[in-house]
Amino acid sequence: MRTWRIDLLKKQLREGPLSQRGSFAYVVATMLLHAIAVVAAGALNAGHTPTGLDWLTSGLTIASVGGGTYAAYRANGGPHGLDFVSRYFALGWVLFVRLVVFLLLPAMVLVFALGAAFAAFHVAEAEMDRYFSWVGAVVGVIYLLMYYGRLVHHLRQVVSSRIG
Repeated sequence: MRTWRIDLLKKQLREGPLSQRGSFAYVVATMLLHAIAVVAAGALNAGHTPTGLDWLTSGLTIASVGGGTYAAYRANGGPHGLDFVSRYFALGWVLFVRLVVFLLLPAMVLVFALGAAFAAFHVAEAEMDRYFSWVGAVVGVIYLLMYYGRLVHHLRQVVSSRIG
C-alpha cells in the first residue's frame, strides 16, 4: 500500500489492477480514516465535553467500520475474491440509501415525536439531552451493524451467484 509516493502507485496501476488484498488495504484505510474523522469531529465539538457514552459510541463506530469492512472482504472471497472495491461501494451505496429510508428517517421521526412528547410533559432539559444522546448512540450502532450485516449477506450472494 502506498501512502505518499503517488508515482509508484500510478506505475503499479499501469501494470494492472490491484490485487484483492491491495484493494482491501485502500478501502479499509479510507473507511477507518473517515470513521475516525467523524468521531474526532464529534469529540472536538466546541462546548461539548465527551462523555463515557461518546467514547463508547466512538469505539463501537471505529470497530464496526473496521470489522465490517474486513467481514465484507472475507465474504467477497478475501484475497481470492473478485472486484472487491466495486462490489463494496456499489452494494454499500444501495444499502445506505435503503437504510436511510427504512431505518434512519423513521427513527428520526420517532425520536423527535418522543422528544416533543417529553417537552409537552415538561421533562427537564438535562433529561431530554440524555435521552437524545442515548437514542442517537443506539440508532447509530444499530445502523452500522445492520449496514455491515446486510453488506456481508449481499456480497456472499454475489459470490455464490444467488440473487434475491
